[in-house]
Amino acid sequence: MNKPFFAGKNVLVVGLQRSGIGVSKLLLRYGCSVIGTDLKKRDELDPELSSLERSGAAIICGRPDFHIPRDIEFIVASPGVPLYSPILMEAEKAGKEILGELEIAFSVLRCPAVCVTGTNGKSTCVSLVGEIFSRAKRKTVVAGNVGLAFSGIADSLEPDGIAVIEVSSFQLETMKFMKPRVGVLLNVTPDHLDRHKSFEEYLRLKMRLFENQTQEDFAVINRDDETQRTPSRSLRSRVLYFGMNKAGEEGAFVEAGNLKVNFDGETKTVIPVDKIAIRGPHNLSNAMAAVCAAAAMGVSLDSIESALAGFEGLPHRLQNVGSLEGVSFVNDSKATNIDAMKQALLSFKTPLVLIAGGRDKDGNFAEVSGLVEKNVRHVVLMGEASQKIRSSWPGVRSTQANSMNEAVEVAFELAQKGDVVILSPGCASYDMFKNFEDRGAKFAQAFLSLKEKIMAEKKE
Repeated sequence: MNKPFFAGKNVLVVGLQRSGIGVSKLLLRYGCSVIGTDLKKRDELDPELSSLERSGAAIICGRPDFHIPRDIEFIVASPGVPLYSPILMEAEKAGKEILGELEIAFSVLRCPAVCVTGTNGKSTCVSLVGEIFSRAKRKTVVAGNVGLAFSGIADSLEPDGIAVIEVSSFQLETMKFMKPRVGVLLNVTPDHLDRHKSFEEYLRLKMRLFENQTQEDFAVINRDDETQRTPSRSLRSRVLYFGMNKAGEEGAFVEAGNLKVNFDGETKTVIPVDKIAIRGPHNLSNAMAAVCAAAAMGVSLDSIESALAGFEGLPHRLQNVGSLEGVSFVNDSKATNIDAMKQALLSFKTPLVLIAGGRDKDGNFAEVSGLVEKNVRHVVLMGEASQKIRSSWPGVRSTQANSMNEAVEVAFELAQKGDVVILSPGCASYDMFKNFEDRGAKFAQAFLSLKEKIMAEKKE
């Protein structure tokens, strides 16, 4: 394989979380001189930084006064570092090229890639696509925001393999030449507006996923989302649409209770909708998108059907954690924006007690007030956004909780037999928790503690 463009260069990696560490390792393997920097202190970062140093990287942590050395030839920015951060603004002023981790990874990739982006559902869809390919006996690696840093493994993949990658709008900010064989855009609803400043800019970044594609590539587009349907008409790639109703285009749709696919002039039934293991209207959308991606890569219907019937979803996404005295408890901590919360509320026919709140991402909670009034018996509020949510839902009864244990206990007291207590915050987690995984784990722990307490009281 020819040497990549970055081999042997002096590189500064900004941000030393998972992707920063992964790309640093890749750069070192190709003889680069690497400096890694992060505003966090050393003890706040991954212990794996020590192995980078042993491999020859220079690590500089907790230094807001750090300036870019003059001999640096380009910058690799981690997704969590916004382009308006002082160090990247300094790089731009100095004329230094700024690339993202995925650009470095794609320059050494030898196999086709399926890239999935969207506001909600990315991890579920990526994992489902990976499951479909695995059942089809394809050599598959799932990476990106969903788990592995893609740059850490990109150069080890064989030409007959498939890379399935979750891509965020943050990564698309620095996109230059990334070109997926199949690009999937699930949905676009307001999110991360604290970073991207406007919905129009956010949509533009999402559409960049298809920017470098040619007629040999595929773009998978949500037929039901007009915001992306309109710009999709100007794409060079072959477009496959997914949506609830058939509209004459190639892609996936639902008809007479069956998920079907129209591809290469043939329409075939994939699976009855009620046989798909993951629940909710948003997950039906994820399933249709995954079917399109699999059809584009030539996967058999048997493999697709088997995966859809067997894939039960990911933790923290409508995850059933147990039941107590006829009340079910569901962990949907990954619902970090209002649209994800909306999809969760639409996924149940039984009354809900909703645990919501956290750090607001400039969301409009009033958008779902009618749905909350209809489907939710009571709301238990937590975190910084509590007052904003309360004022946005004036017709909904609410109670404040100061911890997850308190929220779960209050929710259980308010619930009736047959109800569902659901954690679907509609907010980021960082005001009270490390991340959404930590928040979901605390919810599950609180449920178990409550269950143990009540069972012990019954024995007395």
